[in-house]
Amino acid sequence: MGLLKDAPVGWDWVVFVILMLSTLAFDGVSATPAWQDFTVALKPFWLPLGAFGLFLERTLGLILLTVAFLLIFIAFMEAVVYFGRRKVDMKVTVSTFALTLVPIALVYNAAHNYSYILVNSQYFIPLLNDPLGKGWHLLPALAAFKPNFGLANASTVWYADIVLIVLGHIVAVVLSHLRAGERFRTAQRALLSQYPMLVLMVLYTMTSLWILSQPITREI
Repeated sequence: MGLLKDAPVGWDWVVFVILMLSTLAFDGVSATPAWQDFTVALKPFWLPLGAFGLFLERTLGLILLTVAFLLIFIAFMEAVVYFGRRKVDMKVTVSTFALTLVPIALVYNAAHNYSYILVNSQYFIPLLNDPLGKGWHLLPALAAFKPNFGLANASTVWYADIVLIVLGHIVAVVLSHLRAGERFRTAQRALLSQYPMLVLMVLYTMTSLWILSQPITREI
C-alpha cells in the first residue's frame, strides 16, 4: 500500500499523462498523408485566416484528439472498476492507472524521435575534438569521424521502434497489474479488472505502430 499512498492523485495528473500520449500521437499523425489531405480539404475554411487559420486548425485537432484519448481512457477505467467489483474512489483509481501509462509515453517518444536522436547525437563526437569551433585538435583520432546514417535506415528504425514500443507496453502492463492488486480485494478480481486495460494498451500499441509506419510528408 506504500506505493499507492505515494502516487500523485488528481485529474491534473491524469490530463498530463494523456497529454503526453496525445501530443506525441498528434505530432505523428500531422505528418501523415491522411492528415495533409484533411488539411487540404479544409483549406477553404482556414486559408482566409492565413497562418493563424492553419495554427487554429492544428490546435483544434490536438484538442479534439486529447479529449478523445481522455474519454476513451475514462471509459476503459469504468470497465476496470466494473470488473473489479468494488466501490473505489474514482479519482484515485483513474490517477493510479493513468500513471501506469507513463512508460508507454516514454518509449513512444523515443521511438518517434529515434532517427533524429541516433543520427544527431553522433555529431557530439567530433565536438569533443573541437568544442568551440576554433580549429582545435584536442582529440585528433576523432577529427575524421563521420555520422553513420546506416543506423537510421528504414528497416533498422522500424524494428527498433517495435522493440521499444513492445517493451514499454510490457512494463505498463506489469505496473497496471501491480496497481490492480492494490486496488481490488482478491487476485481474481484484480485479474478480471485488467482485461480492459490490456485491451486499451493493445489498441494503443496498434495505433502507435500504425502512426510510425506511415510515410512522412512535408508540411503545407
